[in-house]
Amino acid sequence: MFIVKVPEDLIEGFPLFIGRRHRDLASLKTALRNKNVREIYDIGHKMKGTGSVYGFNEITIIGGLLEKYSDEENHEELTKTINHLEYAINNYTKEVVP
Repeated sequence: MFIVKVPEDLIEGFPLFIGRRHRDLASLKTALRNKNVREIYDIGHKMKGTGSVYGFNEITIIGGLLEKYSDEENHEELTKTINHLEYAINNYTKEVVP
């Protein structure tokens, strides 16, 4: 379980943020099947930039790993990282912080 410390001024947008990560997950799975590492890289880059804004640091870490493993074309590690993303966005508790 991940604890997400969402800034108070972003709490209303948090459900949209999570919804986008679910869409990203579907896109990542398709890109992985198609061996489209460029798309995986682009999605990872976006996640790396937005995760910590919403207090979900694990998303930032996952985004960075997606970039790294895309550059390396390491499909085994990409699969593990995408599975970890799925776990993360389905197993978190949020706390509102000032």
